[in-house]
Amino acid sequence: GAILSNGIRLLGVGFAASFTATLMTNSLIFIRRRMDKNFVPQNETAPLLQTSTCYASYMALSSNLRYQIVGGIIEERGIEVVLNKWPGLMGACCLAVRTANTVLGSLLWIDYAQFFGLQKSKEIESKKDTA
Repeated sequence: GAILSNGIRLLGVGFAASFTATLMTNSLIFIRRRMDKNFVPQNETAPLLQTSTCYASYMALSSNLRYQIVGGIIEERGIEVVLNKWPGLMGACCLAVRTANTVLGSLLWIDYAQFFGLQKSKEIESKKDTA
């Protein structure tokens, strides 16, 4: 039940956050292009609905499952059971696990975005430049 209810919540939050951030970024790029005719953005603007939908699904699936595993299994049934007599060490281990989870999540998001064509890999870009 926690996976489903949190997944639905993260789906909505992920869509809203991505929609807002992408809209703001695209708007700022648009304004800068209007104000500075010589401005050339480094990347093309992100498609609003595709990016928001993709990020929402990523949050509901990957972030949700990783959070459930870290909080419910690794911390609650592992770290807290083994290190309950040493709260400082327990806190440090939880911090390390959550930091690793954040790094893993960032790496997975890059792969997820590339898979759905939202972010081009350097390999694809270099092939395009040489063609």
